[in-house]
Parts: sequence; structure tokens; C-alpha cells
Amino acid sequence: ICNNGLDDDGDGLTDCADPDCSNGISVTISSSAPTICAGGSATLTANGLGGNVSLTYAWSGGLGSGNSKVVSPASTTTYTVTVTDANGCTATSQATVVVVADPSISAQPVGFTQCIGGSQSLSVSATGGTPSLIYQWQSSPTGSTWSDVSGAIAASYAPPASTAGTLFYRVIVSASGNGCGSA
Repeated sequence: ICNNGLDDDGDGLTDCADPDCSNGISVTISSSAPTICAGGSATLTANGLGGNVSLTYAWSGGLGSGNSKVVSPASTTTYTVTVTDANGCTATSQATVVVVADPSISAQPVGFTQCIGGSQSLSVSATGGTPSLIYQWQSSPTGSTWSDVSGAIAASYAPPASTAGTLFYRVIVSASGNGCGSA
């Protein structure tokens, strides 16, 4: 007999502390996006197993009850859920949502003069974003209307040197993660 405050089977344990009564209650948390950019959101879903009859869920940080919560933390945050069964037996689990900065360019390419047939390379250094950074180089004859350069999707780009004239280049750095922008 469980939930009566007695050591019913003589093992020195009572009620929820007795594995014979707790029915192996456990809980896990899955996250739709364990890493997000600032302004993004993640859905945390708790899955309780075992226990006696219906399970209830209580979240830390004022999230309330229920097994699924949408969170939008401003900084990296650890969330805790406690699952309780009809006997009052509990189990807890934690999940951390990591918040990273939007992509940013930390080193811009510098201008250069290139002779026809010459070889120069532009490169950029960028940080932030999740899951990984995406690069797209663009060119413009005037510096105001930009077009993607086909196949130029890496941190460096070697522009062709086949015609005389001035061309402007820039790179757009983005990330596909939840809440991520571009630089």
C-alpha cells in the first residue's frame, strides 16, 4: 500500500521514496530549438512516464502548468519541469535554451585595385547566428543596386578580373536559426 506514510514492505522506505510505490516515474524534456538567436522562441515539451494514474506538470520561472511551453528567453536560460503523479510522487528534468547573438561581421573586406588577368580575394570574418552562417556575395556597378554572385557562398570570394572598370562587392551573412537575422 502506498501513500499512507508507512513502511509497508519493511525496506525502510515510505511512499514516494519507496521504489515499490513510485512506479518508476520519470520525465524528459525535448526542445524544438535548443539554440536560438535573440528574439527567437523554442517549444519545450515534457514527457512524463510511469507513476500512478494521471500526471501533472509544473514549470519553473512562472511558466505554470501543462506539458508544453513556448519560451523566448533574452539570454541563455535553464528551465525545470516537475511531474507529479496521483500519489504525490515526483520527478524533475531540466532543459537549457541557449541564446546567441545575431550574425555580425567582425572584419570587412578592404578595397583593392586589380589588373585584368590579376588575382585578388575578398574575405570576411563573421560570428554569431545558429545553426551555422550562410554567406552570399553580391556585386554592383554603382554600389546601389546589388545582384547575387552565382556560386559565391563562402567566407571568401575571388572576383573575376576579365574586364576593365569599377565594381563594388559586398557579402550578406545570415543564419537560418529561430530568430536569427542578417549582417
